[in-house]
Amino acid sequence: MTRSRTVAGILALALALVAGCTTDEFKRQAAVPGTSTLGGIEFHGERAQYLDATVTTGGTSYRFFLPRTEVCRAVVDAGTGGEPVRYRNLGPFGRVEVGEQSCDPVGILSLVAWRNRRPRPQTRAAIPRDQATYQVYHRDDELALARGRFRLTSLIGLPGGVDYVAVIPVEERCERVLESTVASIEFRSSGPMPFALLGGSRPCPVLGFAQVQLD
Repeated sequence: MTRSRTVAGILALALALVAGCTTDEFKRQAAVPGTSTLGGIEFHGERAQYLDATVTTGGTSYRFFLPRTEVCRAVVDAGTGGEPVRYRNLGPFGRVEVGEQSCDPVGILSLVAWRNRRPRPQTRAAIPRDQATYQVYHRDDELALARGRFRLTSLIGLPGGVDYVAVIPVEERCERVLESTVASIEFRSSGPMPFALLGGSRPCPVLGFAQVQLD
């Protein structure tokens, strides 16, 4: 085989591989540790010890909880003021950079997008279930925060889960869960509700998880 034919064969194989890649595979490739992309930021307000913000990057939006610190507030202010925002894949939730300043998110609310960045976990149960114990310590018109044990978080790459904050919507279907301190929690590897708390007549979706932040 000539050199030109060898090169042509390699190129054809590369094109075939690219054509065979799914959107989810490209998303996982875009999440390679250390890579970064430019984007924008939208601030939703404060939630207890957190700053609630959405970072849009690479065609995907991630809603994060950021620590309520002066540095992270400065990053949010600069980003919403029009300065370029860079999202870097470092640590458990990445890093948001604006100029020389950076802030590491401590929670993720975009659970569907976050789950889909990773290969589907291999589990013995079709729908893994565990007991969650928690205490609701913050509630506003939109969200409630519950601190406790949510061990299934490891299925989306959040290790431990023995002391996490779950973000729960303030909705009628979640009232019994919010009034309780114990519920079953389920994980689904596909569909619009990765995590759900079971304590009422309908499943209560978990919108996100965050690391505990102390005042």
